[in-house]
Amino acid sequence: MIRGVLEISTKAIPDAIMRRLWAALDEDGSGFLTAGEFGHFMKIGEAELRTIRKDAGLQTTWKQRLHTTRRLEAAALTAKMNKERDAMAGVRPADRHKCKVVAEQFHTKLLKLFPQNPAWYKLFSQMDNDGSGRITYEEMAEMVRRELELGPSQLSEGTLRSVWASLDDDRSGFITAGEFGKFMKLGTPESYQVPMFERRRIASARARASLEMTTAKLAERQMVDSNKLANQYENEVAQLGQELAALRRPLSARVPHPPPARAASARARPAAALPRSFLDAGPLPTSAGPGALKSYP
Repeated sequence: MIRGVLEISTKAIPDAIMRRLWAALDEDGSGFLTAGEFGHFMKIGEAELRTIRKDAGLQTTWKQRLHTTRRLEAAALTAKMNKERDAMAGVRPADRHKCKVVAEQFHTKLLKLFPQNPAWYKLFSQMDNDGSGRITYEEMAEMVRRELELGPSQLSEGTLRSVWASLDDDRSGFITAGEFGKFMKLGTPESYQVPMFERRRIASARARASLEMTTAKLAERQMVDSNKLANQYENEVAQLGQELAALRRPLSARVPHPPPARAASARARPAAALPRSFLDAGPLPTSAGPGALKSYP
């Protein structure tokens, strides 16, 4: 680790010193170091380094470094705000009518960006790049030119600056979500200027319709699954019937038939079993031998 990761050469720390250091750390002679033993060793150098950095006027802890970083960021933001505030020093704020016209332009473009829910806070969230809850003129101007696609011919730079000066009435260099929301409400179209109770009713109706649609889809899915299960059961029943029929056929074929009776003489056979020619010829003569029997047709 010392030679590879830390890249400390043998000239800086010879091997002999490394062995003596190991011997000092491994007091019990176990052949290894625990995290506690190594941490105790490292804290010695950390305290020494902190003293050196303090004498040199440098930050010694992570809290001091974080405080310095935040202080620099706050100073940069303050300088940016002051620059924008100075740039708007000679701009005359727009009146209510001009703000209303610009807000209507914003709503027209907003409806194209978010046709399902043209809410102004979505536009503010896109302008708020750093998530600070406030926007600067540069962020607003970039949104107007790029996202809303309002060129200088549709909305001049002077008009946009005057509207900004009207919104930033305290000359803080930025506007909050509340200030931007009041401005956007001036140009809210009448088509979706709905009272609160009506919006709640519409939202409730949408939620109910969504629930009914979800329930219907769930019932349909359950019906499809039930049909599949019923078809599966029917196929299994048919297959079992075929297997049972196949088992029954060999059993019936193996049933033993009664042995055939021994051939009896013509005299002992019943009349119904004799051929018709024998019945018409009458009884055989008693003296007839085998040859006489052959002469009969």
